[in-house]
Amino acid sequence: MIKTKVSAIILTASLLAVVLFSAGCSSFVPEEDSERITLKYQAGEYVLLDDINRNNVIFSKGSIVKLLVVTGDDWVKIYAYNSTEELLSSVRFLLLYLFEDDFPDEKFSQEFLDAELLKIVRPKGLPEQSPEKSKSSTKKVKK
Repeated sequence: MIKTKVSAIILTASLLAVVLFSAGCSSFVPEEDSERITLKYQAGEYVLLDDINRNNVIFSKGSIVKLLVVTGDDWVKIYAYNSTEELLSSVRFLLLYLFEDDFPDEKFSQEFLDAELLKIVRPKGLPEQSPEKSKSSTKKVKK
């Protein structure tokens, strides 16, 4: 009888610890943000800004690609594939892989993710910015 009570107490304590641990853990990318970035990035076509070499396969600068977003508990991966291919039969390559500690304050930020992605691709239909234009757009105006 004492063994039964001890087993019940241990079981109850274990279940309580699991519930508390689960409640305290949160995904790095909240589910609503994951859905939003998936819809945002997978909706359009993008242009590669530089040649990309993955496993001796070269994806040329200017190639039109579509994106696939995958999120985990502490990372975000964005894959690209040729826009003329169907997703399921496409040859995908890893375009961007960011971990939680890559983000400022180790918190997911849509703005940071956008900025990092725009270093690699630009949305199709938008002109490529020259370095001079991007530098001039960041100058502060003195009052």
